[in-house]
Amino acid sequence: SIGVGCPQFMRGRQEWPEHCSQDIVYPSLVAGIMRGGVNAYGRPGCGQADATTRNNIRFQLGCWEMQHNPYGMSEEGELEAITEFAHVQKMKDADDAVKRYAESDQADNHKLWYS
Repeated sequence: SIGVGCPQFMRGRQEWPEHCSQDIVYPSLVAGIMRGGVNAYGRPGCGQADATTRNNIRFQLGCWEMQHNPYGMSEEGELEAITEFAHVQKMKDADDAVKRYAESDQADNHKLWYS
């Protein structure tokens, strides 16, 4: 059915009625419905790991897009990505990520996993 699970304020807006992506809905809520009455932190889209605070502390990813997955978009590739995110949750800093991936085919992707 049309716009399943999508809030009514999205009717007629971007992606309606086929999708209801969180990286589209939340910024629409903050800017359109709340009219800037609430703070929004970080980047509005998925997979954008370059947002930082005023103190240059990087925000964690708000969401992940599988089309950026270096393991591929197959079920196996997606499970690999989920496993990597589970590993990085236990890391204390970016140096741990560099060490983990140094001798692997993911060496160039340590910032992708640990952000």
